Amino acid sequence: MQTVYNSQILLTEADGNGSRGVETIEHCAYSWLPPGGQAIVWPAGMVMGRITASGNMAPFDPRATDGLQTVAGILLATVDVTQRAVSAPVLKRNATIRAAALEWSPWATAYNTDGGFPEAGLTYAQLVTQGLAGLASLGIVPG
Repeated sequence: MQTVYNSQILLTEADGNGSRGVETIEHCAYSWLPPGGQAIVWPAGMVMGRITASGNMAPFDPRATDGLQTVAGILLATVDVTQRAVSAPVLKRNATIRAAALEWSPWATAYNTDGGFPEAGLTYAQLVTQGLAGLASLGIVPG
């Protein structure tokens, strides 16, 4: 697991790393699947949701109905979840971030090139706005 330096994502956080926690990160079947058996790697800066049934985190997905439609934090390390779920640091509350360092799930990036999310009724800009609003509800705001 590659740990990211705070300056790449974080501008400020609560004293004593009080903004962070360690979470179990997994690949969710509802999320994007890479072509041809490639590794499933979530990069640092990925905006995450929480799967209600397992309590684990996976990329935020406004189309989901399993909990991933609600923002739960930002992944602070790059993780490979191809074979199994892994533990990783997550920014969960009370911080100022670099919005440009955020990553959106691969399906979101793909949809950005064709104009939107027809099944969710969202444009890419609306997805980002919804994701940033979800982060703001956790006290995580762009600086």
